[in-house]
Amino acid sequence: MTEIDQVIEHGGCPGAFGGAGNDMSMHLSQADFVRIQKDTPIYRYMGLEEFHCLMNGSLRLTCPFKWVEADGGDRWENVLFQTKIYRDEKQIDTETDGRKTYVHCWTHVPESDAMWRLYGNDYGVKIRTTAEKLLAAANNAIPLGKNLSILFKIGKVAYLPEKQIKAFFSEKHRVVDNIRCHHESMMIKRDFYTHENEVRLVAYDFDDRNRLAEKERHNLKFSPEEPNHLDIQIGAGTAGEWIDELVIDPRLSDFWKRVVRDLVLKTKFDENRIKESSLLPKPEIVIRLE
Repeated sequence: MTEIDQVIEHGGCPGAFGGAGNDMSMHLSQADFVRIQKDTPIYRYMGLEEFHCLMNGSLRLTCPFKWVEADGGDRWENVLFQTKIYRDEKQIDTETDGRKTYVHCWTHVPESDAMWRLYGNDYGVKIRTTAEKLLAAANNAIPLGKNLSILFKIGKVAYLPEKQIKAFFSEKHRVVDNIRCHHESMMIKRDFYTHENEVRLVAYDFDDRNRLAEKERHNLKFSPEEPNHLDIQIGAGTAGEWIDELVIDPRLSDFWKRVVRDLVLKTKFDENRIKESSLLPKPEIVIRLE
């Protein structure tokens, strides 16, 4: 297998689902993890509004077409679903599969001024968990035996040159009856973004419930006015069980840090898991001259 073949696994689906419940040690298949170890620490920088939604039980994933269609969006974000594929001179629909795909972005970077400025939204926080805990939280929201047509994977993003990405998606054997490797295709980005060191939770909804109102939802919420979002109802208070640590934006004044801290504690988040940032500590350098 070449390096890029390892980036995207062709065909196949993840293994067993763990089902609903609060068991964070649910049985997850190795195939659910793409180039990432289960116990790898991951971080998400966010504003207080998103944190409150999370603690109230809603984990929001976004369809990559929203990024592509936004002003200044990167059109390479979902190459697979924009690739033109023809069979017998008839173009195969790839966009439909792309519209069923949703992503939640995290990072390996434990502390970053750039991340705070980009995603902290003025009064932000950063949370830490592991790849396994996040994936388990998503899977645990889905009742076992009732909703197995939504599939989650988590993985480390691979950053590759445009030429290499284009060559990969141009190979005929990537298509078998329909588009494959939906999840892994969302874990490839151009090498301009290597500084992000990103990890992605990717969901693929085979039933396309965002557009088929008659389909059962089972802890999945869609908004007709916002068709590019998938809200997974993980349960109020459950986020506090798998969030290992919370850090408040280090650039805030002491007054606003206390305000944010009080707002965090109102969500019943464990006070012992609130830590100080290491971004702006007072330097302590001692030189002893004889």
